[in-house]
Amino acid sequence: MVLAVIILTASAAFFDLKNGRIPNRLNLAGIFSGFVLSLIRAGPGGLPDTVTAVAVMFVITFLLFLTHALRGGDGKLLCAVSAILGLTAASRILFTAMLLSIPAGLRIRHETSKSPTTIRFAVPVFFSVLLWIWQVYAGKEVHLLS
Repeated sequence: MVLAVIILTASAAFFDLKNGRIPNRLNLAGIFSGFVLSLIRAGPGGLPDTVTAVAVMFVITFLLFLTHALRGGDGKLLCAVSAILGLTAASRILFTAMLLSIPAGLRIRHETSKSPTTIRFAVPVFFSVLLWIWQVYAGKEVHLLS
């Protein structure tokens, strides 16, 4: 589970930095992996929770997409993360990634006043996943605001 999300988000960050987009095949493979892992962990009874997690994350990221806070591939990546880790973990990862993006957003806003430039959001998502793993497995509480 943890290895799957590390590979997914690291690959997404690589493609996002290299090409400026995250391949749909990668995101769909992540979502599919989440459903398979759900079946392995909880059997067919776990699928409704996974569907709910993906659906809620889709609504959240679609609203962010409509406000130009995220790009389409970023939303699909977060849906894949929610399929693998669940809604609670994915929500924390989204929030942490948004906090990590603030300095880059301020830099871009300062440097480009004519046309808006988007942040390669898969990179902060990857680092947010690493922070989440550290918090869960090392027993450390990560407080970015304190």
